[in-house]
Amino acid sequence: MQLHHIALASSSEKKSDRFYRDLLGLEKKDVRMVPAEKMSQIFNISEEARLINYSGNNGLLFEIFVTPAREIVAVSHSCLIVDDRDGFFEKCLRMDVPVHRIPRGDGTFIVFIRDDDNNLFEIK
Repeated sequence: MQLHHIALASSSEKKSDRFYRDLLGLEKKDVRMVPAEKMSQIFNISEEARLINYSGNNGLLFEIFVTPAREIVAVSHSCLIVDDRDGFFEKCLRMDVPVHRIPRGDGTFIVFIRDDDNNLFEIK
């Protein structure tokens, strides 16, 4: 298993740039909007959000969701790459860990699980 990205939140792009780009020295890769429908399906937030990707050495990616302060905890998650995705999902089901699949719109899915303390993990 590998760590793919860490997703956190910021209340503004200016604050995000100041910390991740200016202080940590990460490269600001791209900025895009996540539609309200996807935010609702994934995080139960009913408004769109700006998503900023910052990358560091060794390929680690920080996904920063610019969202109102009241929603900051809701978008925080870690993304794991597993070697055998189907086998991993079967294990989740055997252990009563729900697998939440959200359609991307291109025939693929974004897949999340939660641990027993409600921490969110995206699985690739």
